[in-house]
Amino acid sequence: MAYTGSGILEVTYNNAEVGQGTFYTKDNEDYTIDLGGIRSSDDAANTTTAGERINQMNVVCSKFELPPIAWDKTVKDEQEKLQKLCASVVGSTWTVTCLDGAIYKMENGYPVGDIAGGGYAGTIPATLVGNPDAERIS
Repeated sequence: MAYTGSGILEVTYNNAEVGQGTFYTKDNEDYTIDLGGIRSSDDAANTTTAGERINQMNVVCSKFELPPIAWDKTVKDEQEKLQKLCASVVGSTWTVTCLDGAIYKMENGYPVGDIAGGGYAGTIPATLVGNPDAERIS
């Protein structure tokens, strides 16, 4: 079987305050999926005076750096929805469905960073951060 890269088909959210919905991303753009979890520090100075490695472990949140989200300013207004999801006191469940069939799920996630829509490009940059236990569900 060949290794396959693909774009994103859709991004869905489910939030107890805002409701549920779907975002579509700009095609042919790269993205990163970081499932979070336990990591070891890569600091070369993490050694004892005897030369043994000190394994400094920490927990990191999951992070999905998405391609720009398509922005329909006149009807759907994805920018307003993203702002409401940021302001919600409860996190959202997010799924990212890729064209190759892979589906990733993040719990208690929030959009982070600027939500500044590009008026001419018709897109909004989007990064999601959530619990450190995101997973591939398909």
